[in-house]
Amino acid sequence: MGEENNTLVQSELETAITYLNDSLSYNTIDDFSVTNKKGIRYYKKDAHFPGNNHLNLLSATQSWRTPENIELLKISLSHCFKIMKNEVGNIMFKAKTHFIGPFNFNWHLADFNIEDINKDSYALVWWLRSLYKLSTIGVVKDIPELRKAYDYLYHLVESKDIINKQTDKSLKRFKDILSIEDNWRNQKSILCDIFFYGIIILHNAGYDIKEI
Repeated sequence: MGEENNTLVQSELETAITYLNDSLSYNTIDDFSVTNKKGIRYYKKDAHFPGNNHLNLLSATQSWRTPENIELLKISLSHCFKIMKNEVGNIMFKAKTHFIGPFNFNWHLADFNIEDINKDSYALVWWLRSLYKLSTIGVVKDIPELRKAYDYLYHLVESKDIINKQTDKSLKRFKDILSIEDNWRNQKSILCDIFFYGIIILHNAGYDIKEI
């Protein structure tokens, strides 16, 4: 929105970089979160672990991108992916006696498979939306877990499986949440909408889309 130099935005960028740096002090999920008797996992007070808000802000801005910060981002994300590799579910925030959130980053982006839509019709649109938001962060190809996710998207677009393997329910979710075209009664509109979204993500992430 042209307000990157806004004091509030700069403050939030500093917080995001701080969280990336401080996450390196954690070795397991229990270092920054706990589970109550009901099985709800929530962040400890003053825990500094990067979430969607931090990473989306970094992806949408430029002023933080010094060589040192780029290297920190690579190291921190790789470290966090390892910590969260075998964890399932989301981490909540505790506000006095209530839990809010989650506002978590999807640390399992690399595990997505198009067949997941058979169990969860929202699976594809949530995955694509996460890839879109993160596509301009600048380190996609340098982190194995991210590279795997975007490589898989490339395969889905190139093979047309992003269309051919969708179900009626997942197509409806895409239409409701991500579509741009007005008339989905026209098959061409559906193809354009879905392929455009996949291609713009890959373009943003630095992939060569000329051969698609």
